[in-house]
Amino acid sequence: MIFIKKVESFGNAYFDPLQDDVEISVRTGKLHPNDREKISEMVKSANKKLFIPHYYEWIFDGSVKLVGVKLYTPSIIASASFPVIARSEATRQSSTNWEDRHAIARDDKKVSAVKVFFDLSVGLTIEKEIDGVYIASEKIFDLNKPGESFENLVFRLVESAITFPRSLILFKLADKSEGLPDGKAGMGKVRGSLRLLHQKSLFDPLLEVLDFARHKKGLTNIHIVIPYVRGVNELLKIKRELAVRKLSRKNSLGHWMEIALPENIINLEDYLIAGIDGVVLNLDELISHLNGFDIKEEELIFYKNEAEGLMKFLEDGIRLLHKSKVPFIASGTSTFNQKMLEFLVEKGVTGVVVEKYEAHSAKDLLHQTERRIVLRRVE
Repeated sequence: MIFIKKVESFGNAYFDPLQDDVEISVRTGKLHPNDREKISEMVKSANKKLFIPHYYEWIFDGSVKLVGVKLYTPSIIASASFPVIARSEATRQSSTNWEDRHAIARDDKKVSAVKVFFDLSVGLTIEKEIDGVYIASEKIFDLNKPGESFENLVFRLVESAITFPRSLILFKLADKSEGLPDGKAGMGKVRGSLRLLHQKSLFDPLLEVLDFARHKKGLTNIHIVIPYVRGVNELLKIKRELAVRKLSRKNSLGHWMEIALPENIINLEDYLIAGIDGVVLNLDELISHLNGFDIKEEELIFYKNEAEGLMKFLEDGIRLLHKSKVPFIASGTSTFNQKMLEFLVEKGVTGVVVEKYEAHSAKDLLHQTERRIVLRRVE
């Protein structure tokens, strides 16, 4: 709720990555240069707090106020809407002309070299064309409701693979922390591959799901992600268990590994020798271990923004992945830290994992990031 006195001017503002500056549009009235500077600072500050760039509606009634925020769509700035202000016919016409000029831009579908993997662990998508699907089974399979959650997991995996036959479907084996609620990851807990190896009631149902989808349904676009590995021996033991169930690594069945620990990067060459077809960088886990904080502690969550150390730490590992021709994708909210995203795109990340509601803005953001990097290299 915004309380206003007398509105002298209003308009939109957003950060244009191509110009590397804030673009300010004045719909009605005039704006002093000092107030333009204030709006610019407010937009930059707001974008930092929201992580992903947005565009904003502002008014001036003696002082500048941000009164609206919407998702940033680079090809269009939506017209401002202030029902309490009577705009002149000329202003209305100007706005209409502006919208007409950008009508085509609204319909353009943004594309990027970096693929977007929909996280369909919760909910389904109505999108017709997607780059890939990521299913984290720990978000679906519940040991307290094994029957119901097992059927849900089978349905979600099979339905995704059938609906998107040309897309890569990454099925992550469950990473559950012992003694914590589902969805909570704990540092130092019995979890990931270690728990799978020692708890058949957790591991066997996941293997049955894969066996049904791969062998009985013949869905060969499904590949396996091995979670939270603490050493090469754990990886080899998991691969041995998969081989027993005829889920060995082959051309039509890739074994991907989730990298969630600094140890994985340090000993990456050993993991590559053991045999993996791809890597999922869990950036939230990596930054928590590297910066020394637990991601489930909300009071310490601000450490996630301090990503410079993680970027330096990842450089040699990413170089090795490229040399070995092993693709890598990134997951976690830290992916969309602006500096981290630019780093990943510049280093040739294959794809990013996003929630369904973030998919459209993620494509736009990736598109603009790629353009910005290309223009920077040209300069």
